[in-house]
Amino acid sequence: MRPFYFWILLSGTEESAFYKIQFHLSASKSITLSEDLTGSCSFVKGSFVLYGFDKRYTNIMRKFILFVWTVFVGLFFSKIVFAQEMIQIPGGSFLMGGGKTGSAQEQVITKSYKIDQFEVTQAEFKIGFPEFEYAPGTDRHPVSLVSWHEAFRYCKVLKKRLPTGAEWEKAARGTDGRIYPWGNKKLRKRAHPSYSGMVKRIVGFNRKDVSVYGVREMASSVWEWTMEAGEESQGQKKIVRGGLWNEHLDYEYSKTYEKMEISPEKRFVFIGFRCAR
Repeated sequence: MRPFYFWILLSGTEESAFYKIQFHLSASKSITLSEDLTGSCSFVKGSFVLYGFDKRYTNIMRKFILFVWTVFVGLFFSKIVFAQEMIQIPGGSFLMGGGKTGSAQEQVITKSYKIDQFEVTQAEFKIGFPEFEYAPGTDRHPVSLVSWHEAFRYCKVLKKRLPTGAEWEKAARGTDGRIYPWGNKKLRKRAHPSYSGMVKRIVGFNRKDVSVYGVREMASSVWEWTMEAGEESQGQKKIVRGGLWNEHLDYEYSKTYEKMEISPEKRFVFIGFRCAR
């Protein structure tokens, strides 16, 4: 789940305090409240002042106001932000590598970790980077035109990180060495109708592109930044995984083991990311 933070000032007749309110908004609209008096990160700032209540009722009213405020703001933001779920990937070994651009096949062991079910959307990214601009009506398109450094910072703010190459491949491939996240055969339907590759779709559009763990669109959307450093560039470039949506590619570069080296400061319309933890 993705956390959002709000600073709220609550004042009683004899005491007052600043509270950092953290709530988690899921796709099912469920909300969990917690109070955290430490930390300094906030995306949105606002204030609410409570006056005139007897001290014995202050705590009750605080909790009531906090709940109402959080529900109101949560429902408002749910209209523009696609709530992000994370998928638990179990630890253990899996077959990694292969293909023209992949490394030599070998059994690799990973620890248990979590990875975003969907790619980060443009609306989600704009919360952390308010200066980021995108076309109207594309809130839920996968974010692109972001550098590796920006993707790294975004995940770090959320107390996440970019996935390693091994983590990304295991989440897409599973433990049975599959070529595509859904299996070993290409899908009959092309990922996108756009030949140019300049037209994206909302995240979650391709319901058939789902891995054995339930991670979505790791082959039919955009390439994704990872923590993996490129060997050919001696660590100067970063590895992207996933593949393009261009019709003429026909999933050619959407195999679970395919990868490409890109300079971390570059921004392309066909490169996005998802986070891990």
